[in-house]
Amino acid sequence: MSLTVTATATTEIKIAPALKRRTLQTLKTYADIKRERDALDAEMDKCKGVLGDTLDSLGESAIELEGYKVTRVAGTYKKLNEQKLVELGCAVAWIREATEDRPKKAYTKVTVPGQKGGDE
Repeated sequence: MSLTVTATATTEIKIAPALKRRTLQTLKTYADIKRERDALDAEMDKCKGVLGDTLDSLGESAIELEGYKVTRVAGTYKKLNEQKLVELGCAVAWIREATEDRPKKAYTKVTVPGQKGGDE
């Protein structure tokens, strides 16, 4: 029987009091705005649910009412099925050779204490 251990390294940095104060204030402002936005998003989701139910009851996928438009958007996407390619005779090595790593756009993630996940 073997045991596994996970280690995390922490780097401590020195920060000027003014920069610390400004950063903390910005983080608190961000958290307040995020709470407000989350509440608004929840209310908007409720409205979308009611409007979706309205579309269903009318048997329509889109309506327009006094300039407002409600449309059910249901799209599809394509994904390469590697297993099917192999079944059709493509070598696994060819798939690996043709697969490229591409960078994604960098973003700043902020995690607010007491809330799940972060915000991008």
